[in-house]
Amino acid sequence: MADILVIHDQAHLRQWLLDHARLSGHHVLCADDLSQARTNIKGPATFAVVVVGAIAGERPSIVVERVKASWPTAEVVVTARILDVADVAEAVRHGAYDCVKSSEPDRLVKVVLSAARNATLRRPASPHDADGVVHCDPATRAVFDKAARAASVNSTVLITGESGTGKEVLARRIYQMSTRSRFKFVPVNCGSLSETLIETELFGYRKGAFTGAAADSRGLIEEAEGGVLFLDEIGDMPLSMQIHLLRFLDSGEVRAVGCTHVKHVNTRVIAATNRPLADEIRAKRFREDLFFRLSVVSLELPPLRQRRGDIPGLLQFHLQRAARKLEVGMPTISADAMSLLTRYSWPGNIRQLQNVLEQAALQQSTGEITPADLPHTILEQPRIEGDVVTFPMHAKVSELVDTLRRHKGNRTSTAAELGISRSTLWRRLKRATPAPMLESAFK
Repeated sequence: MADILVIHDQAHLRQWLLDHARLSGHHVLCADDLSQARTNIKGPATFAVVVVGAIAGERPSIVVERVKASWPTAEVVVTARILDVADVAEAVRHGAYDCVKSSEPDRLVKVVLSAARNATLRRPASPHDADGVVHCDPATRAVFDKAARAASVNSTVLITGESGTGKEVLARRIYQMSTRSRFKFVPVNCGSLSETLIETELFGYRKGAFTGAAADSRGLIEEAEGGVLFLDEIGDMPLSMQIHLLRFLDSGEVRAVGCTHVKHVNTRVIAATNRPLADEIRAKRFREDLFFRLSVVSLELPPLRQRRGDIPGLLQFHLQRAARKLEVGMPTISADAMSLLTRYSWPGNIRQLQNVLEQAALQQSTGEITPADLPHTILEQPRIEGDVVTFPMHAKVSELVDTLRRHKGNRTSTAAELGISRSTLWRRLKRATPAPMLESAFK
């Protein structure tokens, strides 16, 4: 939700903006003119967005300066009866978010809501955001600080990191913090497209260019015009296509398959890969010049095992999401289970964490996730203490057998007391217990 101030002398336009902004969950205050707004409005000290009407003959840039004098951090949207290109350009240079003719109320609403979203995203990010971006760990904070700076420019970005570390989430965050958030974010998985298909998908084609091309089709680069094209798994892009992409990055021009002329497209490219591109370059599978062109801004997302400070926040976020998806109550996580989850190495990173929590939320029946609800890969993780490797959450073999004896061989109650699953208990006993000792536990 954002705080919006509407300053306009036309009551019907104020009401139009008031109704639509409130429907979107925003808080709106109105005033007839700037003087009244400064004197009478007892709203917040700062507004996310200020919509202001310019009077006849008043330059929009001067209006922006007056608003910024009172609310310097606000996104300013100017509306006027007549606007020319020079006035709009000058207003934007002075800090306006956009300028819209007062005769276009529908477009005005869209611009105001976009400005509100942009202002909200530009607030200082909390360590745990609503979209699952968690950056409590110093290693992650450093990456997201650099990403915030990258959002203010139009350079290409290359995001590297293991599978499942959240590269697309980071790309979307850059997009959301940028002025391009008014336009589309178009993701493409380069590894999922065949060599014959990727050119037509990215650059489009013209009717009759090949068998089955019954009509013109825009490519994804053009589809993302004004916004961001996210090329995931760029390391899987065929060499034959890399030269086409490089040409677009250098010139901003695209030529559809079967077309004789080029078109200039204003699209920002963010790429990501889990492959070490230096190795791919040495193996002649990736162009070095394309690598340099993509990596104007380089961001490396560390694996989850190197950012353990993020794990508690990620557990909370993804457990809530799992509960909503499964339509179950939000369970808690026991201290023992939390200890296991935060200590685990997470080779599959955040994607694996999501799956584990969904399974655990489905399996638990008491409203609390315990070690018994976790997969054996987490229960059996080794812990090195000095030169001795032990296993958390289970005692010495003799103690396991003693517990089994006390429960008269009942594996269910034994596992429950030890906080592990029946199958895990049986695997450990069979692997590490002499047969005579195991048999005696059932007598």
